[in-house]
Amino acid sequence: MRVKRCKRCTKCGKLLSLDCFYYVSRSITRRRSWCIKCSIKHNKDLYTTEEGRLLQRKYGHTALLKKYYKMTQNQYDKRLQRQGGVCAICGRLETHRRKGMCYPCELSVDHNHRTGRIRGLLCHECNSKLIGGIEGKNAVFVLKKALKYVKKWDIT
Repeated sequence: MRVKRCKRCTKCGKLLSLDCFYYVSRSITRRRSWCIKCSIKHNKDLYTTEEGRLLQRKYGHTALLKKYYKMTQNQYDKRLQRQGGVCAICGRLETHRRKGMCYPCELSVDHNHRTGRIRGLLCHECNSKLIGGIEGKNAVFVLKKALKYVKKWDIT
């Protein structure tokens, strides 16, 4: 007769069969510390409550700032405050929403790709459509040409 191995859930405290825990390869026991029911409840709370979504958003954004721009959340918040909470180019609030999200994204960090120097915070439209395709030596030239083009066709 085979003995069933058990483990105690660190969330609910119940002693359960190993089948009641998600598998994870990097753990000594090869199982998560919370049982499947507790994990599901935690994830549901995290993704469906406003407080959970705000926490998820804040800590996810903080990690990206640190990884890609060597910038803390505090530095981002100060820059955002200096800009009045709006895009540095068009002066509007961010309205772009990622798929499945009910709140707008944070403003994008615009930086020089060669030096890494941060220029400002831009909305999705300005960052992807205006600046995105003209990074480099001829950026000023292209922007001047684009301005001339728009003025030419602007009949207001």
